Amino acid sequence: GLWLLMGAVGLVLLIAGANVANLALARGESRGTELAVRRALGAGSADVARLLVAESFWLALVGGGAGVALAAAVSGALPRMLPLQIPALMAGGIGVRGPVLAFALGLTVAAGLLFALLPALRAARPTGELGRGARSTGGREGRRLRDGLVVAQVALSLVLLVGSGLLLRSLGNLVAVDKGFDGEGVYAARLSQPRGAFESTEAWLAFYDEVAEALNASPEVSLSALSLLAPLSNRSWERRVIPSDAPFAPDEAPSVLYNLVSDDYFDVLGIPLLRGRAFDARDAEGAPLAVMIDETMAERFWPGEDPIGRRITLMEPLGDDDAPDAPDEVAWRTVVGVVPNLRHYELTSPSRVQAYVPVRQALRASGTSLTVLAK
Repeated sequence: GLWLLMGAVGLVLLIAGANVANLALARGESRGTELAVRRALGAGSADVARLLVAESFWLALVGGGAGVALAAAVSGALPRMLPLQIPALMAGGIGVRGPVLAFALGLTVAAGLLFALLPALRAARPTGELGRGARSTGGREGRRLRDGLVVAQVALSLVLLVGSGLLLRSLGNLVAVDKGFDGEGVYAARLSQPRGAFESTEAWLAFYDEVAEALNASPEVSLSALSLLAPLSNRSWERRVIPSDAPFAPDEAPSVLYNLVSDDYFDVLGIPLLRGRAFDARDAEGAPLAVMIDETMAERFWPGEDPIGRRITLMEPLGDDDAPDAPDEVAWRTVVGVVPNLRHYELTSPSRVQAYVPVRQALRASGTSLTVLAK
């Protein structure tokens, strides 16, 4: 979304730059007498070009400075316009910082030099006699040039304006795309612990239970959940999956997204349940292993059939072997629910198939850093 917005802003910048360049060309034509006098007094073409580039450069600096001042004023007012639910830390991150100023300065200098080049080169060409320079604004050639500049300015502005509109339309489509979940009002924080921070799985789960209790005790939080992966977080954890009614061939098994989630994960993200049930107290440690899958996996393995009650393995070893070779060496999980396919990696394409495992039935996951989701 930010890249599309930057593209639209860049096209608007090109419109402004092209308009200024055309105005500079027209002004250069009207300054024919002045430039001819300068040459007659000994100024060379390079001197005239440097003069015009310097004028354009200072004009760009004034425009860039005005833009930075406007940005500072707007960014100062933005935090007061944000919803009260936005944390103060996030609101404090809005402002014109050093990198923004450096980018604005670089862009200003580049635009000033780029759009001054053609007017400067044209105006720096020798015009011959002084009288000819004085007549440069009046003849048929001058009128043709000015008419051509107007046509070119309108045509270029129209093309760039249409391009900006299309980019903004793409941005609107991107915002409206069905992500498979509802992130409105949901905040995510990843809690990372050093290796060996927990002595056991019980201590690991107790820590996150304490975090969840503290969050749920806050009047601003209606619901919270835990997960190994959050959608669109640029993280993934994958495992090979094999249905119990398919040949056990680990080397040929497809890889799927593997996610540990707490019972309220699907409610926090507004993920609808298509079949079966969501995780609940029945899926505790020591109970029969459960798994929820997305509709893509269900259609791939059991097309036209009900996947509820089917068994799969996510190649989780029961012992110390990290690469089990036989069906009795892996954990088999029963499918209890089906949810839609989420857009996990990016908004432009559906996610890989995904499997969800109850966090309390996570085998050999003690100490893994989880993401806390608060609605």
